[in-house]
Amino acid sequence: MSGHYPADHAPAAWRYRHGCRHPDCTEEHRVQSARARSERRCHAAQDAPHGTWSGYANWGCRCGRCLVAGQLSNAWDRAVRKEFTGLSELERRAVAAMAQ
Repeated sequence: MSGHYPADHAPAAWRYRHGCRHPDCTEEHRVQSARARSERRCHAAQDAPHGTWSGYANWGCRCGRCLVAGQLSNAWDRAVRKEFTGLSELERRAVAAMAQ
C-alpha cells in the first residue's frame, strides 16, 4: 500500500481503495458505498443521466428510457461474452443498435 497516510492512521475506506482487504477495511468501504448509492438514488428522478446505462445501474433509475438502456447494455455484454455466436433476437437487435 502506498499513499500519504501511515497504515494505522489511514481511514479504512481509503485503505480498501488502495488494496487492503482486511475485514474492517472491507466493511467500512461497503458501508460508505451503500450510503453513497442510497443518497444518489434519492435524487435519481432529477439528477440521473436518463436513457443511459449509468442512469440504470449507478442511479437506480427505472424510467422507460433507463430500462431500455439497461436492457441494451446487458444484451451487449451477453453478446460479447458469447463472442457473437448463437445470439437471441434481442441480442442481435442490441448488437445492431450499439453498432449504429
